Amino acid sequence: MSYTVNATVTNSSPFTLQYESKNISWGQCSIQASTIPPGTNVQAFTGSSDAVFSGCQGTVIYGFVDHNGTAQTVQFSYNDPFSGSNSASITVPNGMNGGAYIPQHGSGLNASYDLSGQPSPEPKDASAR
Repeated sequence: MSYTVNATVTNSSPFTLQYESKNISWGQCSIQASTIPPGTNVQAFTGSSDAVFSGCQGTVIYGFVDHNGTAQTVQFSYNDPFSGSNSASITVPNGMNGGAYIPQHGSGLNASYDLSGQPSPEPKDASAR
């Protein structure tokens, strides 16, 4: 069986996302877009595996420099397991909005991620003040 997750990113933020790294638990991941400009919808990466009893799972990290000159990262995670439900998630800087969608079952999947807003100058943990 073949496992494939084609990831499309809609970047509605004012920042250009730049590919930084990937962390792959199972399978492989190929990067189709090293940069994702503002206001675009691009095929960013593909996770895949042809291994028996495997699936594909990983996290791809893109970064940008915000309006204050601070380096920020966005993490796009996906999982198309051998057994169980598929999943996708996005981790965004505080103040930004993100969404992730992937069908719960099947393979040969299209995952979609959305990013919008601007980072907040406030720390994520308000107790850190």
